[in-house]
Amino acid sequence: MGYPKGEIKFKHYGRNIEKLIEQAIQINNDEEQEAAIIYIGQLMRSFHSTWNRDNFDDGIILDDIKTLSKGKLHIDLEKVRENALFESNTRRDFKIQHIEAEPQKKKFNHPKKSQKQWPQQQKA
Repeated sequence: MGYPKGEIKFKHYGRNIEKLIEQAIQINNDEEQEAAIIYIGQLMRSFHSTWNRDNFDDGIILDDIKTLSKGKLHIDLEKVRENALFESNTRRDFKIQHIEAEPQKKKFNHPKKSQKQWPQQQKA
């Protein structure tokens, strides 16, 4: 296996962001594609803020997404700003149903060693 060849356009994001964007372009469902853009934007924002804490704007992330996707991915900048969509620490109305719907399991009560009942051995 050789070392990956090819230029990374934005090194501070890395090759995996480029791969995620390639996958997001292939999504046909508009809602799922928007969710993918939001997820990618959150990752890109965290990577970008690691290297550049000054002068940060969501518009930079959107411009980078458009550049990496060659204009195929887009989301409204005002929507991103109003809803803080690229902030990964913002809690939204996403709920994990399997945790809420799952009943609590009962714990098995083991008898204490002193209370353990051993079968009586019969005398012959």
